[in-house]
Amino acid sequence: MTQQSPLRDVLASCRAAQFTGTLFVRSSDGVGQIQVIAGVVDEAHVGATAGDAAIAKMEAFASSTIEVHQALPPPEKGSKTPHPFEGKLADRSPIDLFRYAEEFALTCTLELLAGGVRGEAQYVLGDLRSVSCGGDTADNAVTQMLKWADGTFAFHLPVVDVPAGVTFVAWKKGGPAPAKADDAATKKAADDAAAKKAADEAAAKKAADDAAAKKAADDAAAKKAADEAAAKKAADDAAAKKAAAEAAAKKAAEDAARKKAEEERKKADEARRHAEEERKKADEARRHAEEERRKADDARRHAEEERRKAEEARRQAEEAAARRAAEDAAAVAKLEEEAAQRRRDEEAKAAAKAAEDAAAKKAADAAAAKKAADEAVARKAAEDAAAKKAADAAAKKADDEAAERRAVTKAPAPDLERAEPPKSSPLPMIIGVVIVVAIIAAALLFMGKK
Repeated sequence: MTQQSPLRDVLASCRAAQFTGTLFVRSSDGVGQIQVIAGVVDEAHVGATAGDAAIAKMEAFASSTIEVHQALPPPEKGSKTPHPFEGKLADRSPIDLFRYAEEFALTCTLELLAGGVRGEAQYVLGDLRSVSCGGDTADNAVTQMLKWADGTFAFHLPVVDVPAGVTFVAWKKGGPAPAKADDAATKKAADDAAAKKAADEAAAKKAADDAAAKKAADDAAAKKAADEAAAKKAADDAAAKKAAAEAAAKKAAEDAARKKAEEERKKADEARRHAEEERKKADEARRHAEEERRKADDARRHAEEERRKAEEARRQAEEAAARRAAEDAAAVAKLEEEAAQRRRDEEAKAAAKAAEDAAAKKAADAAAAKKAADEAVARKAAEDAAAKKAADAAAKKADDEAAERRAVTKAPAPDLERAEPPKSSPLPMIIGVVIVVAIIAAALLFMGKK
């Protein structure tokens, strides 16, 4: 189980005792101040930090001292000075003191002294629990004390048992004024209190107006009671002279006084009930304002969380866009490389096809040249064979004609062995060979140009 900090222990003791006052938390890290009313933390600040965050910051002080001072909350908005524990009724009327105890929901005892008579009103969380004044009943005591304009007052607050090492400063009647907060801390507390109590002002003002109306009614009642007392005294003086008239006048005066007192008591009860309702409304308005403040804090935290989420979503969207852009650029580069590769492949195929076509054409041209040369050689051979055949035929014919002539003339036969047949000329063959060589050279030269 986690142990509470010393500051939390002190606050728990204040809550149990319904303590009202100021806690000072002093450290080398700073000075914090917590205003407590009837055991409930009303304000807390340290430096520029306020509320629960300020209490958490004070708990985190490395080394600190805690002082608990009895002190009444300032009666006016923005005031730095606490309400005095004691003073004169000429400065603060009883109705103002009663209203102050109710408005701030104090747990205290209010002591009034006037003309040697002591009055006392006990409050618990702003509720009037008991009242006494010189032995009178509660209603008469309230009516009696409300008439006092000359006397003194004193507030007595509950004490609190603090842990060891914590300083408790209790106010004593006739002692010094309660401790004040540091000016900067008090100014910050006043600013925070102004913001917190803005919602309470309307209800507090209405309660003040109602209390003022009640005071006016009470003053009128007091004046009327004084007038009645004077009338009663005059009646008593007259009764001393005339016994019969005195009895009748006294009875009439007592009946009228009883009736008037009953009416005034009823009015006081009604005013007290109305003041109680207004106080409850003021408490409700204060609680509502606190709830609205908490809701505003929650809304502010939610808006900050939404802003952080939106920022994260924007950052992720930018990263995704950057990734998509990089992927698109890579895809474009890949497509361009594939297109270039396809162009290179097509050009290579076209070059190979052209080379194949050129080689085929060269082979065809060579084959054509060889065929032409072969045909030329064949033609030349045929021509030579025809020429030789023609020569052989001519020689045979000449031999036959010579034999016929010899037979006819019986002349001796010529020496045929010595006769040589006519020789064919080599010129046609040489010309044919030259032509074939020229054709082959022309074919080779043509293929070389291709």
